[in-house]
Amino acid sequence: MAGGQGTIEPGDASPEDSEPEPQPRASRLWCLAFVLLALCLGGGLWLFQTLNPTHAQNGSRVLKHEDFGDVVNVRFSEGELQVIAADGRVWLEREPGVLGPLSSLPLGDQYFPQTSISGDYVALPAGLELHVLDTITNRILKIPGAGASAGASQGDLVAGSWHWQDGVSVFSAKDGVELWEDKRARGGGSPVLAFGGPLLAVGGKDSQVLVYEAKTGEVVRSLSCRGKAVYALAFSRDGSQLAFADPLGVLLWSVRDWKPAPEVPCPNVTRLAFSEDGARLAVGDSSGKLEIWDLAGARLQVFEHDDSAALPADSVRGIAFDGGRVAWSVRDQVYVANLEGSEGH
Repeated sequence: MAGGQGTIEPGDASPEDSEPEPQPRASRLWCLAFVLLALCLGGGLWLFQTLNPTHAQNGSRVLKHEDFGDVVNVRFSEGELQVIAADGRVWLEREPGVLGPLSSLPLGDQYFPQTSISGDYVALPAGLELHVLDTITNRILKIPGAGASAGASQGDLVAGSWHWQDGVSVFSAKDGVELWEDKRARGGGSPVLAFGGPLLAVGGKDSQVLVYEAKTGEVVRSLSCRGKAVYALAFSRDGSQLAFADPLGVLLWSVRDWKPAPEVPCPNVTRLAFSEDGARLAVGDSSGKLEIWDLAGARLQVFEHDDSAALPADSVRGIAFDGGRVAWSVRDQVYVANLEGSEGH
């Protein structure tokens, strides 16, 4: 018989040595084993990505905590992610994936999605009252009103609008003293508010956005929308740009000269936010999807919501930028993703 890799020739060996060569069968078995191993590893990886609460299929990571309940807003403060839960607690991510309460006790109320956190204060519309949470002292200031349904804060100012009546009011966040009120802002049950520099923008169901001097209540501009409602508002950080969503998409305005910029064709918008440098606009919609656009009207990134059976409660409720990353909330989950063209954190 020839060497181990040779073939058996007739008459070259006894019948006992003439058994078929086992290598081809062994090779087939090894190939089958390799395929089964690859399938198992692939299936395990898919299951891990599907069930692991710290990973999402859209290229982001997701934070979830059993004590969150619904999340109504998010923000970054000095690089740390803060999460505002529907019960009024503010959670802080001190290191990736590790969360702890910033405000120690739940307030016991369920808050409307139109909340705002700026500086040391969180404005929380709570049905019959507007609550102002001081995140430094954990002090709660309760401002009575006829059905508070939207709140916004900036510096020492807090604004509220009301579900069952028209108008907007601005208060001192320190003591709740009302500074001014204007009944011309028609919320109509779904008001939206946004501070930007010295200005406050208010939109609702009267086909316009009113822009006020935040401290005095003087109307400096009235902007028309296409349709009968304004769904979301946002100023850039320096207050030089204003974006608002109407039934047809998102309109952009330069605050310096009140000239319009290219629109963003996104329907069903629920939240808007500018990046820190004002070069990008994040648009969240009622299906939980987040899109990143530049101000020339080009879409840069899309993050689809993983839940195929999206409900109205799956709308994006909060958006925040921090350098090369963006965070947004959908129901009881907070997503964090890196921005293309930026170094993630």
